[in-house]
Amino acid sequence: MRVKEDWQGNEKMTDEGAAEEIEDEGDEVTASERGDERDKEESLLPQGISSLHLQWITITISQSQAVHKRMDTINTDVVDY
Repeated sequence: MRVKEDWQGNEKMTDEGAAEEIEDEGDEVTASERGDERDKEESLLPQGISSLHLQWITITISQSQAVHKRMDTINTDVVDY
């Protein structure tokens, strides 16, 4: 079992890498190490933008693209009489 974060930052247990986990049990990441990695990622972002903002922007853009794609499909299906 591995802990992964979803786009909202909630930690969830997954079955990914269960076979690998048996081999490398000594490679557990502590919460402080995970926080250090998060700090490094956020330091690369422009000032005032957190990784959560970046995830929200990415999701918003992908949803917008999906809506435009659906609208294009609807527009091509319309037949003039």
